[in-house]
Amino acid sequence: MGPRSVLVTAAHDESVRVWDPLDHRQVDSIPSIKESQVNCIALSAIGDQHLQMALGGYQWMRLYDVNHLSQPLHVFNVHERNVSTIGFNKEGTWMYTGGEENTAKVWDLRSSTVLCQRILQLHSSVNSIVLHPNQRELLVADSTGGIYIWDIRTNRDDSLMTELNYTEFIVDLDIDQDGKQVAAITNKGSCFLYNNLQESMLNDGISYDDTEFNAFGPAPSPTHIQADHRTTPVVKFKPHAVYGLKCKFSHDGKMLATSAGDDTPKIWDLDVSNKNSLPLREDVQDFDENGPINMKWIWGLAFSKNSKTLFTAGSDGVARSFDLDSIKHGSTAKFTGHMKGITAMALYDNGNIP
Repeated sequence: MGPRSVLVTAAHDESVRVWDPLDHRQVDSIPSIKESQVNCIALSAIGDQHLQMALGGYQWMRLYDVNHLSQPLHVFNVHERNVSTIGFNKEGTWMYTGGEENTAKVWDLRSSTVLCQRILQLHSSVNSIVLHPNQRELLVADSTGGIYIWDIRTNRDDSLMTELNYTEFIVDLDIDQDGKQVAAITNKGSCFLYNNLQESMLNDGISYDDTEFNAFGPAPSPTHIQADHRTTPVVKFKPHAVYGLKCKFSHDGKMLATSAGDDTPKIWDLDVSNKNSLPLREDVQDFDENGPINMKWIWGLAFSKNSKTLFTAGSDGVARSFDLDSIKHGSTAKFTGHMKGITAMALYDNGNIP
């Protein structure tokens, strides 16, 4: 069945906290990381018992076994400035990072020293990276407004069409479980949706076998492709009037959650769309006896595997879970303990979250 389900949050109070998402209690923590704030978190199962966690901060990445948080497995510098985004491949044998010094990197985890195997040099700081389900192509967004498709096996890259002006850029990316839809949210609160994508986004006719997916050879020379007909967004709309923060697909591919600096995450219905909008399914709000609660900026969004629960974490220092069948009544649970605003969140769901 795999490791237990966990929710992990990091905050400006220097702590990292591990929560049980079923009974909403804290089960472990890293009391203090003083070097810098944690900007990003990623989780990956290794076998049936072990869950590894990666934290990214200023220049450094830390790797932990979630069952043994007293000491990290590795601490090493991966970028010259802030690590802005981080993630694992499906098997947890390699990972990717993006940094403010304009690079995306791929790291091999299968040796005692974590090795950098690939580097993509961009024109500005990397804001977000997501891995295609084919486990070989990364989508990389930088602060010039570009979205790049990077095939790490062939070291080839191309780009999606974003049609942004010089003041707007992509803050966050996501791709659905089938690799058919890509979402991007910008600093102006706009959202782009790409769909009907191919098994290979570069669509260059190169075939791979399973053994090649799990091994790095020598890095080929970088090749920058300029396709004659670059993929353009099928939907362009403005879910928020202020700075966009996060976008996240539900696991069933039927919903998109977005958050921004307006304190109210939103859930959009993907079953029906047109070129200029998606139907709004819900505003995500919490309540107390005095009415709506200002949840402030939401830096974390995650759907449960069954797409029935949405988890959020924000700069009010609280993580929350919302039952999507009763979301109009507010959160079903609050995860409280941080003394300052949450900066990053990650969810691992082994399938038992109702």
